[in-house]
Amino acid sequence: MSASIQGVKELTARLKSIKATATDAVEQALINGALRVERDAKTKVAVDTGRLRSSITHETEGFGGKTPAVKVGTSVNFLPM
Repeated sequence: MSASIQGVKELTARLKSIKATATDAVEQALINGALRVERDAKTKVAVDTGRLRSSITHETEGFGGKTPAVKVGTSVNFLPM
């Protein structure tokens, strides 16, 4: 007894397309979330000179790879009052 499956190439191509679309959606959602966190942090941070507020940014890593991530933060060292 033998069996054959037709359309395996088409199915594989479609699954790869779905994966790419889902990955793009996840990456965009991560960026959108990071932008909201960044905006909220900038509106809530205490402002003296504005240096800390303007230094709040986001960066992406792992996009196009296995584990996409977004970090929101600052490189400014500061002492709370």
